[in-house]
Amino acid sequence: MGPFISPRVPWAITQWPAVFVFAASFAFLVLSLFIIRKRKPQAATESERLAHLVQRSSDERFAKAFHANPQPMWLTMLETGFFVDVNESFLAMSGYTREEVIGHTSLELGMWETPDARPEFVKQMRQKGSVVNLEARFRAKDGSLRVLLSSAETFEIGGEEFLLVSSNDITERVAAERALLDSEESFRNLADTAPVMIWIADLDKSCTYFNKRWLDFTGRTIEEEVNDGWAKSLHPEDYDACIETYVSNFDERRPFEMEYRLRRSDGEYRWVYDSGIPRFSPDGTFHGYIGSCIDISERKESEVALQTAHMELNQLKNQLEAENIYLQQELQLDQKSGEIVGQSDAIKYVLFKINQVAPTDSTVLITGETGTGKELVARAIHGASSRGDRPLIKVNLAALSPTLIESELFGHEKGAFTGAVGRKLGRFELANGGTLFLDEIGELPPELQAKLLRAIQENEFERIGGSKTIKVDVRIITATNRNLKLEVEQGTFREDLWYRLNVYPITVPPLRQRKEDIPLLVEHFVSTYAKKSGKTISSV
Repeated sequence: MGPFISPRVPWAITQWPAVFVFAASFAFLVLSLFIIRKRKPQAATESERLAHLVQRSSDERFAKAFHANPQPMWLTMLETGFFVDVNESFLAMSGYTREEVIGHTSLELGMWETPDARPEFVKQMRQKGSVVNLEARFRAKDGSLRVLLSSAETFEIGGEEFLLVSSNDITERVAAERALLDSEESFRNLADTAPVMIWIADLDKSCTYFNKRWLDFTGRTIEEEVNDGWAKSLHPEDYDACIETYVSNFDERRPFEMEYRLRRSDGEYRWVYDSGIPRFSPDGTFHGYIGSCIDISERKESEVALQTAHMELNQLKNQLEAENIYLQQELQLDQKSGEIVGQSDAIKYVLFKINQVAPTDSTVLITGETGTGKELVARAIHGASSRGDRPLIKVNLAALSPTLIESELFGHEKGAFTGAVGRKLGRFELANGGTLFLDEIGELPPELQAKLLRAIQENEFERIGGSKTIKVDVRIITATNRNLKLEVEQGTFREDLWYRLNVYPITVPPLRQRKEDIPLLVEHFVSTYAKKSGKTISSV
């Protein structure tokens, strides 16, 4: 963001004292000649005649230099203002002829912008003895005003004070400066009303300007933002990347675009899109950069939401694919329908407890001897719950080696161990939104009991070889034929895990405790296998 630099005064203007010495000498000789010519003729000696010839030769040389000077020069009587002599540059600048000027005053010709301008000029001359680079307005013959940067000297000859003035016409330069100031003012007005944040940097990468929109956004003053003050509002995580992009492109004079977080006046970090382009003059001189920013926080939030939705969609897709594979495997194993057959009081009590716990999300521990139908009870609980439309994922811990149980439950990342050629979703992820049935929970190794406890308590876990915490919503149903309370007392099973699993215990009675259900079971199995074999069996 570069400063607005006004044109400098030409070097030659600062050298007017030397010019004045030259011009004053010339004027002195001219006046001497003038006075000499007005005197009465006197007898002259040979030496006086030679001196007169030398003086005349010098007058002619200085007169040529005076009239050939490219800068306007004029000689006037200090008190009256009558023009004694002017050079060609003065006539070209003013538009007057020599006859119109010589013998007249500047006030008579109306050359000063105001009548009191010359008296003020003379006043300064009397106070200082000379004037250097004084800016004044001069009216030409056509009425146009010219801006002159003038230097002047006074001197006395024969009791009369004269004023020698040498000027530089800076009208075009002043007009250019005025146009530049007007352009700057117009730019600032335009920038301050623009709906975007605008900045300007100079050649050394320092920011020199921020528009009102930027200052309102950050809540800071222009003095606080200039140079590198603006960088104090950058988000710490974006600082290095933002500065690197800015500096590298600045050095290469390339346009750039970047996104970063900028602290708003209320302290909230907002995402902004910033674009900058180099500034060049018509002759190709580099002047710095100009850029603009817009707040894109809503767009970034939409992008993040879209990415999150995409990730969730991929996760659901993977989960559905895994569930489909699992359910196909379940069908291939010809699982039982889950129907519980029996009318005995023992079975009725089990059904009562199933109906009581099914609508809740309580963890259930099903105990009973091998073959009593613990999995059927788990299926019945799941089917009667609000999760019945989601899959019941079963894991038989007794059928897995201790080294595979963790991977089966929690999944693993690619390369987590030898043979892990890809990412695998664990049963916890497959059961998300549904029910996870852990059969033979008593077979769970002690080193995995703590991880299972955390998954039950916090509903979160990490895959093997992964660092991302995965949140799940899973109901846990466990079953065992062991006496877990006794194992807790013996120290082979964690007591805190047992309390978590034993929230709602259900004991499935063995067949010897419900002999009255045997006829019903016989009829059920006969009917089932008769359908499979395509026969009709009426009785046993």
